[in-house]
Amino acid sequence: MILELVVLALCAFGSIHAATVFSSSLKNCQTQCEDRNLAYPLGKNELFWDDIDKFNYTMRINSCRHGCEDLDDKESKCSEMCVEPNIVTVSCEQGCRAVLVSFLAQAQALLIQTRVNMEIIDNEMKLQWTFPESTGEDLKELASADVFWFAQTRPLNGNLGWRWTSFPQGCFRNSTLSAEVSVPFEKSGHVEVRLALAYRSQVLVSQITTYQLPLLNSGTTLEIISQLQLSNDRLAVCYKTNQPTPKFKLSVLTLDGNALNTEESIARCHLFANLPSENCCKATISAIDESGATAAHVEFVFDLFVNQVENELNATPQPSRLVFTNGTHLLEAENFESSQIINVIGFPLAQGDSITAISGISENVVAIGSQKGFLWTFHISANQTDESQSNTVVQLRTVEETDTAIRQIEIDHIQKRIYAIQQDKGILRCKIHMINSEEPPQCVLIVNSNASNPPKQICLDSVNGHMYSLHSDTKVYKSELVAFNVSGVEAVKNFVLIKDASPAIAIFYDQDRFELNSVLENGSMISWSPIADQSHQIRADGFADVSQFRIVDKMLYYMKLKCDQEQEEQICIFGENIQTSEVGLPYK
Repeated sequence: MILELVVLALCAFGSIHAATVFSSSLKNCQTQCEDRNLAYPLGKNELFWDDIDKFNYTMRINSCRHGCEDLDDKESKCSEMCVEPNIVTVSCEQGCRAVLVSFLAQAQALLIQTRVNMEIIDNEMKLQWTFPESTGEDLKELASADVFWFAQTRPLNGNLGWRWTSFPQGCFRNSTLSAEVSVPFEKSGHVEVRLALAYRSQVLVSQITTYQLPLLNSGTTLEIISQLQLSNDRLAVCYKTNQPTPKFKLSVLTLDGNALNTEESIARCHLFANLPSENCCKATISAIDESGATAAHVEFVFDLFVNQVENELNATPQPSRLVFTNGTHLLEAENFESSQIINVIGFPLAQGDSITAISGISENVVAIGSQKGFLWTFHISANQTDESQSNTVVQLRTVEETDTAIRQIEIDHIQKRIYAIQQDKGILRCKIHMINSEEPPQCVLIVNSNASNPPKQICLDSVNGHMYSLHSDTKVYKSELVAFNVSGVEAVKNFVLIKDASPAIAIFYDQDRFELNSVLENGSMISWSPIADQSHQIRADGFADVSQFRIVDKMLYYMKLKCDQEQEEQICIFGENIQTSEVGLPYK
């Protein structure tokens, strides 16, 4: 019944011009309050009135009319007015809504009478809207209220939204029937324009007018807006155009003009990687229009800083260690590329428990999780076979009977935190606690926001503050890392789907290359750049039964549930050069 009243109000009030817009809105609202269906509103999804005798008819009518006065202020005061003494809140709120509907109906009736003319001046469109003389008084009163006027433009049949351009302050006031504004030229054959009026949180628009535009040769500009060096051989560059651009062509050259690489992108930022250390580099970025022609281009020289300390560290790299577990012991592969020698690392594991997750913190320290929910940091000592060295183990959390297994561990080296997936619970975030640390261990539980779709794997982009998670629905999502100083129980509020990385069976974030790597369900492996929002294929197939993988320098390590063509299920670890695809012998 209330909905019918609103529709009738829109029809009835649209042609009223005898009084001013505000006074007629108030009068019409007060008249509507006499209808018992407005003064006696039903609750949402209700069929009967509650406490109908609590307030009498006159009190409800007066409360509704009190709400009709809500147009007097710049912002709605309905929430304050309707809780005053001797005011029936639900009836008052009906009055607030009725007077707003009446006002908007009259404003809309006025707005649809406007007409627009366009003039092209240089690279701008000059738009002039004019109202008929019969609307002069109403327009003057409406413009003197707290309303805002905008010109809205967009290319015809395009995928872009409306471009909003505000009018100068004071337009349509002092009996002025016309106002004009200049908007950027739309590089399109046709453009749609309309006038918009904003009042409080409501927006009204005029009818759409379509214009055919002349072709301009200088309509597109392209400029570099920022550069950020991420390492000695990686540079992120962002750029912008003043027109919709389907794609960009990016070419990298040495300083003396030798071409290094050319690729196309639809993104407004790009990561230039694997740059040479000498005679580097300059680039050309071109904006390509719908026809494939170059609409604009810009050339620039890379602003690179050579980090001498990083060069010295890379000249003598620290050896990587491949450590894994069979559930009862830690195992280390000795010289993975040339032999299958395995060394056993002693770890004081309690009877009845088993190791379910490990992750390297440094060359000699690992984080370990267990079936019972324990989390430790463990310093690999020189005497690796001695299982009684409990002084090298630090327990990070207290375990209760209701705790469940730790399924995966990842390290945030910037915030010095451990992230661990706890089965059916969520994600634990614990402070890295070493042997000589004086602070007590600290852990926060990030609960599953959707119990039916919990995370199965996670990986961290500590530099940009993101966490990527692979969930039970095989989709990969991006979320923000939990704030540094939180305590207690938290929940991830926003997940962003990464379509290019889904559906997946395993994920890994390469901190050196700033790329998210994903093994898809079809057995292929892709790499996705969060900077350019683009992906490329690393392997076409062969990874359908991979459960976990890591990329270290040029080596790709991955774990499979089967070795070669053997029928027996036996977990194997493979390693291969990610550039040459040469596969080494598996560890079983």
